[in-house]
Amino acid sequence: MTPHSFLQFFCTPVVAISCIVCPAAASTADFDARLNELTGSLAARYIASPQWPTLHSYLLNMRSSGKANWTNRQKYSLLEYCLSELPGCDAALVHKLLLAGLDPNLPGAATGLTPLHYAAKAGDYRMALRLMAYGAKADARDKDGRRPADMTSHPQLRVLLRRGYPVELQSDEALVAWEKAREGDAAAMWELSRYYNDDTGIHSTYMSKWAREEQGGDADELEKLAWVEQAAAGGVAAAQYDLGLRLLFGRGVQADSAKAYSLIQAAGNQGLESAVEFLKENPNPES
Repeated sequence: MTPHSFLQFFCTPVVAISCIVCPAAASTADFDARLNELTGSLAARYIASPQWPTLHSYLLNMRSSGKANWTNRQKYSLLEYCLSELPGCDAALVHKLLLAGLDPNLPGAATGLTPLHYAAKAGDYRMALRLMAYGAKADARDKDGRRPADMTSHPQLRVLLRRGYPVELQSDEALVAWEKAREGDAAAMWELSRYYNDDTGIHSTYMSKWAREEQGGDADELEKLAWVEQAAAGGVAAAQYDLGLRLLFGRGVQADSAKAYSLIQAAGNQGLESAVEFLKENPNPES
């Protein structure tokens, strides 16, 4: 019996109200947790900047409305504001916004520009890749009929936008994983993360060199981490354990022992043997 059918079976008229409230409460708690994470990320970058009052206003309104895609009077969501006006908005920050539930396909009310149009206009391959990883549509058109591919002169980015998948996909298995992952399949997200830094999978050595020189940083590792985070958020035990260890030892992310142990415990609760053994040998010092 599925959880949904169980609820239907269990909820008699007498207790129907409490049964309906339970999923809503869980959903609200999940939204609050994602919003807290986003608030921390934005504050770390912008709390001392002139843009912080605007960012803080967005966050407060998103929380009070319960809507990740709350819009201001100009019909700007937080994602569009960041892409169009916020200095230093990069692929890593866009990833945090998307992880919090912002819609990668929400068009601007005045222009019809989607987040992918902004990434194309900026010539940012990694940002476009992150948006497409969350389901951004490469065939979306603005109010002038332009697609994202029409707004860039960058050769690799134009090919990405026209094909609809990374230029460097080198195997049928990786392509299948990509398609499933961008549709929200958490297991495929974890599978996809394991192709990075692998010449038979997604990025070739050439891509790594080009990405470091032009896009900044090691794109392979950054993309791998982004998929691990998505898979962990989707409840994949192996990804939760992997991300937990990264957070515990500060490998590619800022160390956070409390969050690390929370993720490792979540993986252990699902029966992941390596996580269970780790917790036996390294009990949480704060528990």
